[in-house]
Amino acid sequence: MVAKVYEKLWTDSRPTVPFEEVRELLILAYPEEIGWIYVPCAEAELRRGFDPDGATPQERTRKASLFFGDLLHQLMAAQLRVHALDLPGLEAAIAEGKP
Repeated sequence: MVAKVYEKLWTDSRPTVPFEEVRELLILAYPEEIGWIYVPCAEAELRRGFDPDGATPQERTRKASLFFGDLLHQLMAAQLRVHALDLPGLEAAIAEGKP
């Protein structure tokens, strides 16, 4: 994908757009190339558990997670399936949202 970006931006050994735009496009192309997807801010806040009723940013983020809870749960469950671990109380902790 990075090569495609270069092909689009360069003609006759000269850039067709400013260097800053080339750099930005390359930075944005890499995550797409490895399979990451863009998550809008509102969706990210929802998935991290922000409090929509908080009056200040501090109140909105007080109980928020650093990670997407749904994704973290999926990754942990997949890891457990791979290792076939049988830990007491694990399912209950995951169900309560305490990974």
